[in-house]
Amino acid sequence: GGGTDGPTSLARQLLEHAPCDVLLLRAGPESGKRCKKILVPASGGPHARRALQHADRLAQDNTGLVNAIYIQRHEGDDAEGAGEAIILRELERTRLKGSPHVHAAVQTAENFTTGIASASDEDTDLILIGSSNHNFIRRALFGTVPESFFKGENQRALGVLRAAPELKERAHKRFVSLLDTYVPQLDRKARVELFEELQNGSVAGMDFIMLICLSTAIAALGLIQNSPA
Repeated sequence: GGGTDGPTSLARQLLEHAPCDVLLLRAGPESGKRCKKILVPASGGPHARRALQHADRLAQDNTGLVNAIYIQRHEGDDAEGAGEAIILRELERTRLKGSPHVHAAVQTAENFTTGIASASDEDTDLILIGSSNHNFIRRALFGTVPESFFKGENQRALGVLRAAPELKERAHKRFVSLLDTYVPQLDRKARVELFEELQNGSVAGMDFIMLICLSTAIAALGLIQNSPA
């Protein structure tokens, strides 16, 4: 738990730099005691798929059920069929197709918030959302679902999961870190001076025009003589 607004907060640092899966949890009164029914929006992407996998493990440990939903914003037979194909594809990718603990369904709704509210019932103990967007994480923890979910007798827990970075993403971050460490970086004063030199050098003055004329003459001479150089 914890806020994600502060630039140096532990939650934000974990979200940005932790090499493992990270779960931000807004706990309910039964968190740690009961987790029988879990709602997971299967919207696609590595974070949503990882959330499905963790939810399946929780359901196995608690002899519970995972309600995996795809929120379809369009109505019609074709739209529902497309939603079913998408959620089945996600279950195949997570190797959960046919799992006795996972039930897949398509939820038609105007937006993500309404879809979660419609699919969640009084027996839902945990809503688990997979996402890497920090702004979405903040909205999900404190505004995506109705505040009524966290009040009264049937309070739900809400978690947002960020999957561990893939190998190529970790390698890219490591490469950038090495560049920042060993390659000299320009300070602000040097960057301003460089910008001024570039700006002054690009002005169409006499020196600039002479350089263009000379380079054009040299190129023309090379073409006339058929010289590769």
